[in-house]
Amino acid sequence: MHYAAPRWATKRDPSRPTDGGLVAAASMLYAGGPLMGWQRMIADVALERYPDTGAYVYDSVTVLVGRRAGKTRLTHGVPLTRGLLGPVAMTRPNGSRVRVPYLAASTAQNATQAIKRLSETYDAFREVAPDGIAKSCRFLSGVNHAAIELNYRTRRHGRWQRNGSMSKLSVFPPTPHAVRGDKYLFLSIDEALTLTLNDGREILEAARPTLSEFAGEAQLWVVSNEGKASAGFLAERKRLGRQAVEEGRQSGHAYFEWSMSESDDPTSPDVWRRSHPALGETLTESALARDLEELGTDAFAREYLNYSVPEAHVLPPLASLWPTLQATSLARGLPERRSFAFEVSHDRMTAGIVAAWVDGDSVCLSVVDYRPGSGTHWLRDALRDLAASDRTQLIAYDAAGAASAVGRILEHERGDKIRAAKAGSPRASAGGLIDLATAGKLRHDGDPELSASAAGSRVRDYGETVYWDRRHSDADPTLVIASSLAADAAQRARHEPTIA
Repeated sequence: MHYAAPRWATKRDPSRPTDGGLVAAASMLYAGGPLMGWQRMIADVALERYPDTGAYVYDSVTVLVGRRAGKTRLTHGVPLTRGLLGPVAMTRPNGSRVRVPYLAASTAQNATQAIKRLSETYDAFREVAPDGIAKSCRFLSGVNHAAIELNYRTRRHGRWQRNGSMSKLSVFPPTPHAVRGDKYLFLSIDEALTLTLNDGREILEAARPTLSEFAGEAQLWVVSNEGKASAGFLAERKRLGRQAVEEGRQSGHAYFEWSMSESDDPTSPDVWRRSHPALGETLTESALARDLEELGTDAFAREYLNYSVPEAHVLPPLASLWPTLQATSLARGLPERRSFAFEVSHDRMTAGIVAAWVDGDSVCLSVVDYRPGSGTHWLRDALRDLAASDRTQLIAYDAAGAASAVGRILEHERGDKIRAAKAGSPRASAGGLIDLATAGKLRHDGDPELSASAAGSRVRDYGETVYWDRRHSDADPTLVIASSLAADAAQRARHEPTIA
């Protein structure tokens, strides 16, 4: 079976047994046809088992492949195959043997799409599965919920009876709490390009303890085509997966990526053949040529060839303006009423707090605390002290960033003072701070670390506005991000009732 070779792929270890053959055989039951070559290659590698223990070698699988390749046949096919086999026998850490129902769940860009895909899989399954198997399965759906129940009833003494250890493939919305507390042996996240880094990590934080309970039998699959360069969760999966392949690792994380390179021409059919493994199976070159015409080069490369044009990293005009905005009078201390914001770097090693207040038509900034390389252990107590002060009006943080781990706990404790920035504020406030500076309506206390952060932090375009680039700046952006959020909070607090 010929197919385009992946640019990155975990290698098969032929000394290990694999469940890939089972999934390929069952494909006739749930899809009415064989697996494509690229699907079989992934199944053979991702479902390898250790010869001595029978445990799965890989607990995480990431697949990056272009649109219309047939990703769902894998992400639904694997759990359907295993679910049809009934309960899973496994050994607990204490050595005891147990049999647990096989429960799986999948998601997509939203619950509606996840339900739609599961329904399509069930319709195909009902059409091609033998009558005896089809009658033992059913599809249930409701508001934001759907499930395929496999072997939900059994034939005993000439009568159908409910099977208490049935297998189930359900859906969950792509939210952090959707899988918390459940006991799944298989989870798949489709369309991972839609998840921010923070949301993706929170889903993993909720899912991993569940999967760890069934270590050796449980797997997490993440599948997607490329998103824009700013897509945080998918970008992290790519980085970790490529690193695993380059280091030759053959356990833990299995990674597969089909994509064009930066030097390739996305309009070339030769590049299409090298980059899309289902070309000739689910797509024709004439169809791709038509989509190229309709989508344009950048979107076409992203959707089908898994290449995202790098975004421009722009250095705003703060470096030249910053010295002119220093006000020596601010060094005398904070005013009676003030707002604050805190920020945490993406690696969680640096945090900072900035105060802001409105004086006439200007917004004033002063660094309260900044600890590079010291982690976040100190941050919670410092913020509690600020929240307890009657002089504090608001304390803001970016709910989509690394600060959310601290912010959400404190917001629960002191929601009257500590609040997540309004939707869009972390991005819009970058433009807001630059606008204040260019209009001469920003003042700062001359703190050298804030000055360095303002001079070296870059921004990216986002629609009609800009946001701070946490990963590609020439200096640590922690303080300038905190300043942006603090300035926004100070201006909001000016128009809100005083909170005592």
